[in-house]
Amino acid sequence: MYKFFLIFILAITIISCSKNKETTKPLSNPVTLPDSIVYTKCDTTVSLNTIRYLTPSIVPYNCEDLATPADSSAFLYIDLSGDSIPDFRLTGFHNPVTNFFCGSHCSCTDIYLNISGYNAGDSISINNSGNPVTLFSYDTLTEINNTGKWSSNAYLNFLVHGVGSYYFSEMYIGIKKNNNFGWIHIAPKNYNGAYIKEYGFNLTSNNSIIAGQKL
Repeated sequence: MYKFFLIFILAITIISCSKNKETTKPLSNPVTLPDSIVYTKCDTTVSLNTIRYLTPSIVPYNCEDLATPADSSAFLYIDLSGDSIPDFRLTGFHNPVTNFFCGSHCSCTDIYLNISGYNAGDSISINNSGNPVTLFSYDTLTEINNTGKWSSNAYLNFLVHGVGSYYFSEMYIGIKKNNNFGWIHIAPKNYNGAYIKEYGFNLTSNNSIIAGQKL
């Protein structure tokens, strides 16, 4: 009788351990969580521009007009996730070139407009990893996910020592905050300026977002 009781207890213990192991198995079909989009539409005051107007060059022979004021910078902070904490910074700046002439005799102005991540893990979609790094533009209804190239800093436009252009086209920029994705719709303003027209951000981690997606 004692041996039978001991065998019965061991059998219960073995069965119980097997049950516990089965309950720890991962789900074979993980559930995809729904998107949670934060969408923001901006008015025309959400913009920056460091060049107020152009002044004709005092140097003759077809030199380009000069930026006025001679040098300036401006910053615009963007809160994509709606938590009142900046996520990205749009920076515009220009300055006169010294010890160098465009062509053989003309004065030059270096002009930049770039966007950068404000926190660790904030990245922007890019075309290349060279110098300078330029932004990758998404078409509307194009999926933004972890594929492609990403950088914490990239240029919309640049004009350095007379090379390049401060013009850029209206575009959708892909952005990434760790494992969350979003987009920024940006358009050119006169000279080296830019408007932020709207932006969207998916609060659901690891879910992609469509350029222009609002819901």
